[in-house]
Amino acid sequence: MGRFVLIAQHNARSGQDQEFNRWYDTHVADVLRCPGFISAERFELGLGESSNYRYPTIYQIETDDLEVAKAAMRSRIGSSEMRISDSVDRERTSSVYWASMGNPTAK
Repeated sequence: MGRFVLIAQHNARSGQDQEFNRWYDTHVADVLRCPGFISAERFELGLGESSNYRYPTIYQIETDDLEVAKAAMRSRIGSSEMRISDSVDRERTSSVYWASMGNPTAK
C-alpha cells in the first residue's frame, strides 16, 4: 500500500476568514469520505511568518493507486458531496500530492 500526502494551501477572500474556517471544517470531512484519504490536519500561518497561503492542510492518503484516489476526489468537487464555499479565494490556492520516501521518523 502506497503512502502519500496532499498539501492543500488556501486563502480566504478578504474579510471572510471566519466563514472560510467554518466551511473548511466541513470540507475536511467531505475529503475524508473519499477512498484512500485517512486523516487531515489543518494549520494556520504562524505569527511573523511569510507565505502566499494562510491556511495549509495536510491530508494523509493510503492507496495502491493514487490516480484512483485523486479522481474520486476530483469527481466530487463542486457537487453535493463536496460543496465549495464562496469564501475561498480561488485565485490563490495550491494542491500538490507527494509520495512517501519511507517510514516516518520520530524522536
